[in-house]
Amino acid sequence: MKQSLLNLMSKNDISLEDIELMFVRARLILEKLNIKHEYPQLNFYCDWVVHPEINRPNKVIDLILNLNQKILRDYGLKKGMNIHSLIEPDKLWSELNVFFIKVLKSDKHKLDKENWSKLFYGLCHILSNRTLKIPENPPKIYADKIEQIKNFNVGQHIVGITSFELEINDGTVEGIPNGAVMWKAMAMNDNLIISGQL
Repeated sequence: MKQSLLNLMSKNDISLEDIELMFVRARLILEKLNIKHEYPQLNFYCDWVVHPEINRPNKVIDLILNLNQKILRDYGLKKGMNIHSLIEPDKLWSELNVFFIKVLKSDKHKLDKENWSKLFYGLCHILSNRTLKIPENPPKIYADKIEQIKNFNVGQHIVGITSFELEINDGTVEGIPNGAVMWKAMAMNDNLIISGQL
């Protein structure tokens, strides 16, 4: 399993299928070695890759609650909002490099900035339209956070955002380059509330 993952990473041109397979194999290794807790961001992205929709409460509820709070802070900036701190690509990059060195015992597969940028752009393509959303019946332990999200408001409007996804601009959004990675957040009634370029 480890060697097959290293073989994927050794390719000169990594395809979207290779990137998807890389995260699937990484997930299997994390599970087999029982080390998911050591790589929480990598584990989260591995789960996001293999599921068309994630509604597990732990990470998703925190991410969506933070998105609601960020919108409240940056409301006037809408299109200019920077959501990197929510999806933490730099943390994923760091965990992947540690994973390659410690688990796969290979420092030659460490991702430099250019290779990371290419891999993350491909990962965003894979994740496009795979939704992160608050579960319909979350455990009671999350009741306070869910209540905060449902009552989130800007001015007089209750606009609690309950789902989030990435998408690739197909040329239909003006002012954003064709092929650019975008994000969108939806409210409880599935109306688009806010979107922007990643």
